[in-house]
Amino acid sequence: MSEIQHCLPENARVFFLRLRNLKQEGARKTYNETLRKLRGEAAARGVLRSGHQELAEWELSQQFLGDLAYGLFESAVETCTLYKITIDRTLSTCIENSISEFLTVQRRHALQNAGANNPGAIKIPLSVRQSLQDGRNLPRMNEIQIELERASVESLRTAEGENRETAPREEMASLKKQERQRDRPDVLNVLIASPSDVSNERDAATAAIHSWNASHAEVTRILLNPIRFESHAYPETGDRTQAIINKQIVEKGDFLIGIFGSRLGTPTGAAESGTIEEIELFRKAGKHVALYFSEADVPRDVDRAQLEALANYQRERQNDTYYGVFRTEPELRQKVYHDLTKIVAAVGSSLYVGMWAGGQAIHFPSPVIDTEPLLLETEFSGEFPGEIFMHISANRVVRVSQIDFLDEGDLRLSTEKVELEGTSLKIPLKYTDLQEVFKIRQAGDKVVPIHFRLHITDGGKRRSEIVIADSSHPSR
Repeated sequence: MSEIQHCLPENARVFFLRLRNLKQEGARKTYNETLRKLRGEAAARGVLRSGHQELAEWELSQQFLGDLAYGLFESAVETCTLYKITIDRTLSTCIENSISEFLTVQRRHALQNAGANNPGAIKIPLSVRQSLQDGRNLPRMNEIQIELERASVESLRTAEGENRETAPREEMASLKKQERQRDRPDVLNVLIASPSDVSNERDAATAAIHSWNASHAEVTRILLNPIRFESHAYPETGDRTQAIINKQIVEKGDFLIGIFGSRLGTPTGAAESGTIEEIELFRKAGKHVALYFSEADVPRDVDRAQLEALANYQRERQNDTYYGVFRTEPELRQKVYHDLTKIVAAVGSSLYVGMWAGGQAIHFPSPVIDTEPLLLETEFSGEFPGEIFMHISANRVVRVSQIDFLDEGDLRLSTEKVELEGTSLKIPLKYTDLQEVFKIRQAGDKVVPIHFRLHITDGGKRRSEIVIADSSHPSR
Protein backbone atom coordinates (compact mmCIF):
# COMPACT_ATOMS: atom_id res chain seq x y z
CA MET A 1 0.00 0.00 0.00
CA SER A 2 1.42 3.38 -0.99
CA GLU A 3 1.65 5.90 1.85
CA ILE A 4 1.26 9.68 1.69
CA GLN A 5 4.64 10.48 3.25
CA HIS A 6 6.32 9.09 0.13
CA CYS A 7 4.46 11.71 -1.92
CA LEU A 8 6.09 14.52 0.09
CA PRO A 9 9.65 15.90 0.07
CA GLU A 10 11.92 14.12 2.53
CA ASN A 11 12.37 17.16 4.81
CA ALA A 12 8.60 17.33 5.45
CA ARG A 13 7.94 13.66 6.18
CA VAL A 14 8.75 13.67 9.92
CA PHE A 15 6.29 16.51 10.60
CA PHE A 16 3.59 14.80 8.51
CA LEU A 17 3.98 11.50 10.39
CA ARG A 18 3.79 13.17 13.78
CA LEU A 19 0.74 15.20 12.79
CA ARG A 20 -0.90 12.10 11.30
CA ASN A 21 -0.28 10.12 14.51
CA LEU A 22 -1.77 12.93 16.61
CA LYS A 23 -4.97 13.05 14.52
CA GLN A 24 -5.31 9.26 14.42
CA GLU A 25 -4.95 9.02 18.18
CA GLY A 26 -7.72 11.59 18.64
CA ALA A 27 -10.02 9.73 16.24
CA ARG A 28 -9.27 6.40 17.94
CA LYS A 29 -10.03 7.81 21.38
CA THR A 30 -13.36 9.22 20.20
CA TYR A 31 -14.27 5.90 18.55
CA ASN A 32 -13.44 3.80 21.64
CA GLU A 33 -15.41 6.10 23.93
CA THR A 34 -18.45 6.10 21.63
CA LEU A 35 -18.32 2.30 21.15
CA ARG A 36 -18.08 1.75 24.91
CA LYS A 37 -21.10 4.00 25.48
CA LEU A 38 -23.06 2.33 22.65
CA ARG A 39 -22.44 -1.16 24.03
CA GLY A 40 -23.21 -0.07 27.55
CA GLU A 41 -26.61 1.28 26.50
CA ALA A 42 -27.33 -1.88 24.49
CA ALA A 43 -26.39 -4.11 27.42
CA ALA A 44 -28.70 -2.14 29.69
CA ARG A 45 -31.57 -2.75 27.23
CA GLY A 46 -30.61 -6.41 26.70
CA VAL A 47 -30.11 -5.98 22.95
CA LEU A 48 -26.31 -6.35 22.77
CA ARG A 49 -26.50 -9.13 20.13
CA SER A 50 -29.38 -7.74 18.08
CA GLY A 51 -29.23 -6.93 14.37
CA HIS A 52 -29.89 -3.28 15.14
CA GLN A 53 -26.85 -3.21 17.45
CA GLU A 54 -24.64 -4.86 14.79
CA LEU A 55 -25.70 -2.22 12.26
CA ALA A 56 -25.02 0.62 14.72
CA GLU A 57 -21.54 -0.73 15.51
CA TRP A 58 -20.74 -1.20 11.81
CA GLU A 59 -21.80 2.35 10.98
CA LEU A 60 -19.69 3.65 13.86
CA SER A 61 -16.66 1.72 12.55
CA GLN A 62 -17.13 3.25 9.10
CA GLN A 63 -17.36 6.72 10.62
CA PHE A 64 -14.08 6.00 12.45
CA LEU A 65 -12.48 4.80 9.21
CA GLY A 66 -13.63 7.97 7.45
CA ASP A 67 -12.20 10.12 10.26
CA LEU A 68 -8.83 8.35 9.90
CA ALA A 69 -8.84 9.04 6.15
CA TYR A 70 -9.80 12.68 6.62
CA GLY A 71 -6.99 12.99 9.18
CA LEU A 72 -4.55 11.79 6.50
CA PHE A 73 -5.86 14.44 4.12
CA GLU A 74 -5.66 17.23 6.71
CA SER A 75 -2.12 16.21 7.74
CA ALA A 76 -0.95 16.27 4.12
CA VAL A 77 -2.45 19.70 3.36
CA GLU A 78 -1.23 21.26 6.62
CA THR A 79 2.27 19.88 6.00
CA CYS A 80 2.29 21.35 2.48
CA THR A 81 1.13 24.72 3.86
CA LEU A 82 3.80 24.78 6.57
CA TYR A 83 6.64 23.76 4.25
CA LYS A 84 5.32 25.82 1.29
CA ILE A 85 4.92 22.76 -0.93
CA THR A 86 2.78 23.39 -4.03
CA ILE A 87 -0.02 20.84 -4.35
CA ASP A 88 0.24 20.37 -8.11
CA ARG A 89 -1.65 17.75 -10.10
CA THR A 90 0.97 15.05 -9.51
CA LEU A 91 1.02 15.55 -5.75
CA SER A 92 -2.77 15.85 -5.56
CA THR A 93 -3.21 12.57 -7.45
CA CYS A 94 -0.66 10.82 -5.25
CA ILE A 95 -2.46 11.97 -2.06
CA GLU A 96 -5.89 10.96 -3.42
CA ASN A 97 -4.71 7.51 -4.55
CA SER A 98 -2.98 6.86 -1.22
CA ILE A 99 -6.10 7.70 0.78
CA SER A 100 -8.36 5.68 -1.53
CA GLU A 101 -6.02 2.69 -1.25
CA PHE A 102 -5.91 3.06 2.54
CA LEU A 103 -9.73 2.94 2.75
CA THR A 104 -9.95 0.00 0.35
CA VAL A 105 -7.39 -2.06 2.27
CA GLN A 106 -9.04 -1.31 5.62
CA ARG A 107 -12.44 -2.34 4.29
CA ARG A 108 -10.95 -5.54 2.84
CA HIS A 109 -9.45 -6.37 6.25
CA ALA A 110 -12.84 -5.77 7.88
CA LEU A 111 -14.49 -8.24 5.48
CA GLN A 112 -11.78 -10.85 6.05
CA ASN A 113 -11.88 -10.52 9.84
CA ALA A 114 -15.67 -10.69 9.95
CA GLY A 115 -15.69 -13.71 7.64
CA ALA A 116 -13.15 -15.53 9.81
CA ASN A 117 -15.00 -14.58 13.02
CA ASN A 118 -11.79 -13.17 14.47
CA PRO A 119 -12.08 -12.07 18.13
CA GLY A 120 -12.85 -8.36 18.44
CA ALA A 121 -13.86 -7.98 14.79
CA ILE A 122 -16.88 -5.80 14.05
CA LYS A 123 -19.68 -7.90 12.57
CA ILE A 124 -20.95 -6.84 9.14
CA PRO A 125 -24.75 -6.90 8.77
CA LEU A 126 -26.07 -8.86 5.81
CA SER A 127 -27.89 -5.76 4.59
CA VAL A 128 -24.61 -4.00 3.81
CA ARG A 129 -22.27 -6.91 3.06
CA GLN A 130 -23.11 -7.09 -0.68
CA SER A 131 -22.58 -3.36 -1.23
CA LEU A 132 -19.02 -3.63 0.10
CA GLN A 133 -17.77 -6.07 -2.48
CA ASP A 134 -17.47 -3.53 -5.32
CA GLY A 135 -15.27 -1.11 -3.35
CA ARG A 136 -17.53 1.91 -3.88
CA ASN A 137 -18.89 4.39 -1.32
CA LEU A 138 -15.66 4.62 0.65
CA PRO A 139 -16.21 6.66 3.86
CA ARG A 140 -15.75 10.43 3.36
CA MET A 141 -13.92 9.89 0.04
CA ASN A 142 -16.14 12.29 -1.92
CA GLU A 143 -15.66 14.97 0.72
CA ILE A 144 -11.89 14.44 0.66
CA GLN A 145 -11.75 14.69 -3.15
CA ILE A 146 -13.65 18.02 -3.10
CA GLU A 147 -11.49 19.53 -0.35
CA LEU A 148 -8.29 18.26 -1.98
CA GLU A 149 -9.22 19.93 -5.29
CA ARG A 150 -9.92 23.19 -3.46
CA ALA A 151 -6.58 23.01 -1.63
CA SER A 152 -4.76 22.25 -4.91
CA VAL A 153 -6.28 25.26 -6.72
CA GLU A 154 -5.43 27.62 -3.85
CA SER A 155 -1.90 26.26 -3.63
CA LEU A 156 -1.29 26.73 -7.37
CA ARG A 157 -2.60 30.33 -7.23
CA THR A 158 -0.24 31.11 -4.37
CA ALA A 159 2.72 29.60 -6.21
CA GLU A 160 1.92 31.57 -9.39
CA GLY A 161 1.75 34.82 -7.43
CA GLU A 162 5.13 34.15 -5.84
CA ASN A 163 6.70 33.29 -9.18
CA ARG A 164 5.58 36.63 -10.71
CA GLU A 165 7.39 38.60 -8.00
CA THR A 166 10.94 39.71 -8.76
CA ALA A 167 13.53 41.42 -6.63
CA PRO A 168 16.90 43.14 -7.16
CA ARG A 169 20.09 41.19 -6.51
CA GLU A 170 20.69 42.97 -3.19
CA GLU A 171 17.16 42.22 -2.01
CA MET A 172 17.52 38.57 -2.98
CA ALA A 173 20.75 38.35 -1.01
CA SER A 174 19.00 39.85 2.01
CA LEU A 175 16.14 37.38 1.67
CA LYS A 176 18.59 34.48 1.49
CA LYS A 177 20.25 35.71 4.66
CA GLN A 178 16.92 35.97 6.44
CA GLU A 179 16.03 32.47 5.26
CA ARG A 180 19.25 31.08 6.73
CA GLN A 181 18.51 32.83 9.99
CA ARG A 182 14.99 31.40 10.05
CA ASP A 183 16.41 27.90 9.72
CA ARG A 184 18.32 28.33 12.98
CA PRO A 185 16.28 27.46 16.08
CA ASP A 186 15.36 30.08 18.64
CA VAL A 187 16.72 29.36 22.12
CA LEU A 188 14.53 29.24 25.22
CA ASN A 189 16.34 29.28 28.58
CA VAL A 190 14.87 26.75 31.04
CA LEU A 191 15.79 27.45 34.67
CA ILE A 192 15.93 24.28 36.78
CA ALA A 193 15.27 25.40 40.35
CA SER A 194 15.43 23.16 43.42
CA PRO A 195 16.86 22.79 46.93
CA SER A 196 20.09 20.83 47.38
CA ASP A 197 18.53 17.43 48.22
CA VAL A 198 17.37 16.57 44.69
CA SER A 199 20.62 16.61 42.70
CA ASN A 200 19.80 13.37 40.85
CA GLU A 201 16.32 14.68 40.01
CA ARG A 202 17.89 17.84 38.53
CA ASP A 203 19.97 15.56 36.30
CA ALA A 204 16.79 13.70 35.27
CA ALA A 205 15.08 16.96 34.26
CA THR A 206 18.17 18.01 32.30
CA ALA A 207 18.21 14.65 30.49
CA ALA A 208 14.52 15.08 29.61
CA ILE A 209 15.29 18.50 28.07
CA HIS A 210 18.12 17.07 25.94
CA SER A 211 15.86 14.22 24.77
CA TRP A 212 13.14 16.72 23.85
CA ASN A 213 15.63 18.79 21.84
CA ALA A 214 16.73 15.73 19.87
CA SER A 215 13.12 14.89 18.93
CA HIS A 216 11.54 18.32 18.47
CA ALA A 217 14.09 21.11 17.83
CA GLU A 218 14.22 20.63 14.04
CA VAL A 219 10.45 20.77 13.58
CA THR A 220 9.59 23.45 16.14
CA ARG A 221 12.72 25.52 15.43
CA ILE A 222 13.14 25.90 19.20
CA LEU A 223 16.13 24.69 21.23
CA LEU A 224 15.80 24.42 25.01
CA ASN A 225 18.85 25.49 27.04
CA PRO A 226 18.84 24.06 30.60
CA ILE A 227 20.09 26.70 33.06
CA ARG A 228 21.45 25.41 36.39
CA PHE A 229 23.16 27.15 39.28
CA GLU A 230 26.09 24.75 39.30
CA SER A 231 26.89 25.25 35.59
CA HIS A 232 25.89 28.88 34.86
CA ALA A 233 26.51 30.96 38.01
CA TYR A 234 29.96 32.48 38.60
CA PRO A 235 31.71 34.23 41.54
CA GLU A 236 30.69 37.87 42.09
CA THR A 237 30.42 40.30 45.03
CA GLY A 238 28.41 43.40 45.84
CA ASP A 239 25.00 42.02 46.87
CA ARG A 240 23.38 39.16 48.76
CA THR A 241 24.05 35.76 47.24
CA GLN A 242 20.57 35.06 45.87
CA ALA A 243 20.31 38.55 44.37
CA ILE A 244 23.54 37.90 42.44
CA ILE A 245 22.19 34.56 41.21
CA ASN A 246 18.95 36.25 40.18
CA LYS A 247 20.87 38.77 38.06
CA GLN A 248 23.19 36.18 36.51
CA ILE A 249 20.76 33.39 35.56
CA VAL A 250 17.22 33.75 36.93
CA GLU A 251 16.25 36.92 35.06
CA LYS A 252 17.41 35.36 31.76
CA GLY A 253 15.08 32.37 32.08
CA ASP A 254 12.06 31.97 29.79
CA PHE A 255 10.32 29.35 31.93
CA LEU A 256 11.11 27.43 35.11
CA ILE A 257 11.06 23.81 36.20
CA GLY A 258 10.92 23.55 40.01
CA ILE A 259 11.66 20.26 41.79
CA PHE A 260 11.14 19.47 45.48
CA GLY A 261 12.10 16.36 47.46
CA SER A 262 12.04 16.59 51.27
CA ARG A 263 13.44 20.13 51.77
CA LEU A 264 12.14 23.63 51.11
CA GLY A 265 15.62 25.17 51.15
CA THR A 266 17.62 27.86 52.99
CA PRO A 267 16.07 31.31 53.68
CA THR A 268 17.55 34.15 51.62
CA GLY A 269 16.40 37.16 53.61
CA ALA A 270 13.78 37.93 50.98
CA ALA A 271 12.02 34.53 50.78
CA GLU A 272 11.73 31.21 52.61
CA SER A 273 14.42 29.75 50.31
CA GLY A 274 16.40 30.50 47.18
CA THR A 275 14.16 28.19 45.17
CA ILE A 276 11.01 29.95 46.41
CA GLU A 277 12.50 33.35 45.57
CA GLU A 278 13.28 32.20 42.03
CA ILE A 279 9.77 30.77 41.58
CA GLU A 280 8.12 33.96 42.82
CA LEU A 281 10.23 36.11 40.48
CA PHE A 282 8.96 34.04 37.56
CA ARG A 283 5.34 34.14 38.78
CA LYS A 284 5.39 37.92 39.22
CA ALA A 285 6.87 38.34 35.73
CA GLY A 286 4.06 36.24 34.25
CA LYS A 287 6.48 33.52 33.11
CA HIS A 288 5.56 29.84 32.98
CA VAL A 289 6.36 27.80 36.12
CA ALA A 290 6.16 23.97 36.22
CA LEU A 291 6.47 22.43 39.71
CA TYR A 292 7.10 18.78 40.60
CA PHE A 293 6.86 17.37 44.15
CA SER A 294 8.31 14.01 45.19
CA GLU A 295 6.03 11.40 46.78
CA ALA A 296 8.90 8.97 47.49
CA ASP A 297 9.51 7.68 51.01
CA VAL A 298 11.58 10.14 53.06
CA PRO A 299 14.79 9.02 54.81
CA ARG A 300 14.73 8.43 58.57
CA ASP A 301 17.18 11.28 59.23
CA VAL A 302 15.08 13.84 57.34
CA ASP A 303 14.95 17.37 58.72
CA ARG A 304 11.39 17.45 60.11
CA ALA A 305 11.25 21.25 60.16
CA GLN A 306 12.19 21.37 56.46
CA LEU A 307 9.70 18.62 55.65
CA GLU A 308 6.90 20.50 57.42
CA ALA A 309 7.82 23.78 55.69
CA LEU A 310 7.73 22.01 52.32
CA ALA A 311 4.32 20.45 53.12
CA ASN A 312 2.95 23.90 54.00
CA TYR A 313 4.27 25.37 50.75
CA GLN A 314 2.78 22.52 48.71
CA ARG A 315 -0.61 23.08 50.38
CA GLU A 316 -0.41 26.79 49.51
CA ARG A 317 0.26 25.99 45.86
CA GLN A 318 -2.84 23.78 45.68
CA ASN A 319 -4.88 26.99 45.65
CA ASP A 320 -3.27 28.51 42.54
CA THR A 321 -1.14 25.85 40.82
CA TYR A 322 -1.55 22.57 39.00
CA TYR A 323 1.65 20.67 39.76
CA GLY A 324 3.09 17.23 39.03
CA VAL A 325 4.14 14.50 41.44
CA PHE A 326 6.64 11.65 41.07
CA ARG A 327 8.16 8.78 43.04
CA THR A 328 11.31 7.92 41.06
CA GLU A 329 13.85 9.71 38.88
CA PRO A 330 12.82 7.81 35.70
CA GLU A 331 9.20 8.80 36.35
CA LEU A 332 10.20 12.47 36.75
CA ARG A 333 12.20 12.35 33.52
CA GLN A 334 9.24 10.89 31.63
CA LYS A 335 6.81 13.45 33.08
CA VAL A 336 9.07 16.42 32.25
CA TYR A 337 9.68 15.09 28.71
CA HIS A 338 5.94 14.73 28.14
CA ASP A 339 5.02 18.11 29.68
CA LEU A 340 7.65 20.02 27.69
CA THR A 341 5.61 19.61 24.51
CA LYS A 342 2.70 21.68 25.84
CA ILE A 343 4.91 24.08 27.81
CA VAL A 344 6.98 24.96 24.73
CA ALA A 345 3.80 25.43 22.69
CA ALA A 346 2.46 27.89 25.29
CA VAL A 347 5.73 29.78 25.79
CA GLY A 348 6.72 29.76 22.10
CA SER A 349 3.36 31.13 20.92
CA SER A 350 3.37 33.86 23.58
CA LEU A 351 6.92 34.97 22.66
CA TYR A 352 6.43 34.52 18.86
CA VAL A 353 9.56 32.38 18.51
CA GLY A 354 10.39 29.23 16.55
CA MET A 355 7.52 27.91 14.47
CA TRP A 356 5.30 30.57 16.06
CA ALA A 357 7.51 33.46 14.87
CA GLY A 358 4.87 34.71 12.43
CA GLY A 359 2.17 34.76 15.09
CA GLN A 360 0.18 32.11 13.23
CA ALA A 361 -1.55 29.17 14.88
CA ILE A 362 0.34 26.05 13.83
CA HIS A 363 -0.54 22.49 14.77
CA PHE A 364 2.08 21.18 17.14
CA PRO A 365 3.52 17.74 16.35
CA SER A 366 2.70 14.89 18.68
CA PRO A 367 5.39 13.81 21.12
CA VAL A 368 7.81 11.19 19.89
CA ILE A 369 7.29 7.92 21.72
CA ASP A 370 10.20 7.21 24.03
CA THR A 371 12.12 4.24 22.62
CA GLU A 372 13.94 3.42 25.87
CA PRO A 373 13.29 -0.07 27.29
CA LEU A 374 10.45 -0.30 29.79
CA LEU A 375 11.79 -0.33 33.35
CA LEU A 376 9.62 -1.55 36.22
CA GLU A 377 10.31 -1.33 39.93
CA THR A 378 8.06 -3.15 42.40
CA GLU A 379 7.80 -3.22 46.16
CA PHE A 380 5.21 -4.38 48.66
CA SER A 381 3.70 -2.79 51.74
CA GLY A 382 1.39 -3.97 54.49
CA GLU A 383 1.30 -7.02 56.73
CA PHE A 384 -0.94 -10.03 57.25
CA PRO A 385 -3.77 -10.19 58.07
CA GLY A 386 -4.23 -6.54 57.07
CA GLU A 387 -4.14 -4.99 53.61
CA ILE A 388 -1.26 -5.85 51.27
CA PHE A 389 -0.28 -3.54 48.42
CA MET A 390 1.95 -3.92 45.37
CA HIS A 391 3.62 -0.63 44.33
CA ILE A 392 4.74 -0.35 40.69
CA SER A 393 6.99 2.43 39.33
CA ALA A 394 7.60 2.62 35.55
CA ASN A 395 9.79 4.90 33.43
CA ARG A 396 6.77 5.70 31.22
CA VAL A 397 2.99 5.43 31.33
CA VAL A 398 1.69 1.84 31.34
CA ARG A 399 -1.69 0.22 31.93
CA VAL A 400 -2.07 -2.86 34.16
CA SER A 401 -5.19 -4.92 33.47
CA GLN A 402 -4.58 -8.21 35.32
CA ILE A 403 -2.44 -9.85 38.03
CA ASP A 404 -1.88 -13.63 38.10
CA PHE A 405 -0.81 -15.45 41.27
CA LEU A 406 1.60 -18.22 40.21
CA ASP A 407 2.61 -21.60 41.67
CA GLU A 408 6.13 -23.01 41.91
CA GLY A 409 6.10 -23.76 38.19
CA ASP A 410 4.84 -20.25 37.37
CA LEU A 411 1.43 -21.66 36.47
CA ARG A 412 -1.54 -19.47 37.31
CA LEU A 413 -3.36 -20.24 40.56
CA SER A 414 -5.72 -17.27 40.60
CA THR A 415 -6.30 -13.95 38.87
CA GLU A 416 -7.29 -10.43 39.86
CA LYS A 417 -8.65 -7.98 37.29
CA VAL A 418 -7.48 -4.37 37.69
CA GLU A 419 -7.70 -1.25 35.56
CA LEU A 420 -4.91 1.20 36.47
CA GLU A 421 -2.80 3.47 34.28
CA GLY A 422 0.16 5.74 35.00
CA THR A 423 3.81 5.66 36.03
CA SER A 424 3.20 5.11 39.75
CA LEU A 425 0.56 2.50 40.62
CA LYS A 426 -0.65 1.13 43.95
CA ILE A 427 -2.52 -2.19 43.63
CA PRO A 428 -4.33 -3.87 46.55
CA LEU A 429 -3.86 -7.66 46.76
CA LYS A 430 -6.58 -9.95 48.10
CA TYR A 431 -5.60 -11.59 51.38
CA THR A 432 -7.45 -14.81 50.53
CA ASP A 433 -5.50 -15.26 47.28
CA LEU A 434 -2.17 -14.58 48.98
CA GLN A 435 -2.98 -17.01 51.79
CA GLU A 436 -3.75 -19.77 49.28
CA VAL A 437 -0.49 -19.12 47.39
CA PHE A 438 1.52 -19.25 50.61
CA LYS A 439 0.08 -22.68 51.43
CA ILE A 440 0.98 -24.08 48.02
CA ARG A 441 4.44 -22.54 47.76
CA GLN A 442 5.56 -23.47 51.29
CA ALA A 443 8.30 -26.13 51.31
CA GLY A 444 8.68 -27.47 54.86
CA ASP A 445 9.61 -24.61 57.13
CA LYS A 446 10.91 -22.59 54.21
CA VAL A 447 8.63 -20.27 52.26
CA VAL A 448 9.45 -19.94 48.56
CA PRO A 449 9.16 -16.36 47.21
CA ILE A 450 5.83 -15.61 45.54
CA HIS A 451 5.75 -14.97 41.80
CA PHE A 452 3.19 -12.70 40.13
CA ARG A 453 2.52 -12.13 36.44
CA LEU A 454 1.49 -8.61 35.45
CA HIS A 455 -0.49 -8.09 32.23
CA ILE A 456 0.64 -4.71 30.87
CA THR A 457 -0.19 -2.49 27.92
CA ASP A 458 2.88 -0.43 26.97
CA GLY A 459 2.52 2.06 24.11
CA GLY A 460 -0.37 0.10 22.61
CA LYS A 461 1.51 -3.23 22.85
CA ARG A 462 0.50 -5.94 25.28
CA ARG A 463 3.13 -7.75 27.33
CA SER A 464 3.53 -9.67 30.58
CA GLU A 465 6.12 -9.32 33.34
CA ILE A 466 7.02 -11.72 36.16
CA VAL A 467 7.35 -10.00 39.56
CA ILE A 468 8.81 -11.67 42.64
CA ALA A 469 8.03 -10.90 46.29
CA ASP A 470 11.38 -11.71 47.90
CA SER A 471 10.23 -12.13 51.51
CA SER A 472 7.73 -14.52 53.05
CA HIS A 473 5.57 -11.58 54.14
CA PRO A 474 5.40 -8.71 51.64
CA SER A 475 5.99 -5.86 54.05
CA ARG A 476 8.32 -2.93 54.41
